[in-house]
Amino acid sequence: MSTEPTFLEREYTELNANFRLLSDVRFKLLALVPILGGIAVFVLSNIGLSANSSAAAGAQASQAVAPAQDWLLALLGSIFGFLVSLGIVIYDQRNSELYNALIHRAKYIEKLNDLPTAPGGLKVSAGKKRPEGKNAEMGGQFSERPLKRRRFGPILAGHDLALAFIYGPLLGAWFFPGVYSAMLLWDPSQKDARSTAVIVVGIAVALAIGWLSWLDKQDSAAYNIANVENPGNAAALAAARAKTEARGEEDTSLQERPVSA
Repeated sequence: MSTEPTFLEREYTELNANFRLLSDVRFKLLALVPILGGIAVFVLSNIGLSANSSAAAGAQASQAVAPAQDWLLALLGSIFGFLVSLGIVIYDQRNSELYNALIHRAKYIEKLNDLPTAPGGLKVSAGKKRPEGKNAEMGGQFSERPLKRRRFGPILAGHDLALAFIYGPLLGAWFFPGVYSAMLLWDPSQKDARSTAVIVVGIAVALAIGWLSWLDKQDSAAYNIANVENPGNAAALAAARAKTEARGEEDTSLQERPVSA
């Protein structure tokens, strides 16, 4: 009997490697983006605040050119920083799509191979029942991933929501130097520029968090519709198992066939 791994076994190995790669990319982004973004927003905000202070101190019209240049620099820098941050967020969202697709495919392979469950596996979140029937016996590291159950008050903890809380404020924070500088460029005598910028930041952060959370829910809903554990997929799963077994027998016969001289 051949000991060579089957096609599905090789694919499952590649799925694990790609899964680790995507996780590594995500952690690198999480380590760099908040730090660099926070430093950039802090520097740009200080440029605008210092420029406003010098103008409010009674600078002459000829001396007001420098504050205007600082405000323009802060505005352009905030636009650039927002676009860079948005690009990274979009990249991470694509990363999430690939991440979810790998999990879905891995679950399917685990079900095709009838992997046994570990004792105490298939944990469920509070208020949900353990699945009954054959679906409850589907095992594997991806199939037995526990559902979300930890809460921080009304918030159900999860990777996607955590990413929204990280990237949402990062995107929204760029609005402070942008709005603040734009208002002072329009009218340097405005006294409510700072408070207006703070309000805009709050709205932008809330919208960004809501947008990212909505995108993640849409992706999850799409995979739930095509869930491999759905009883409606039983016929397709049986056909796939038969095809896999036939391919395995064919591969084995080819590997065991003697090579002619």
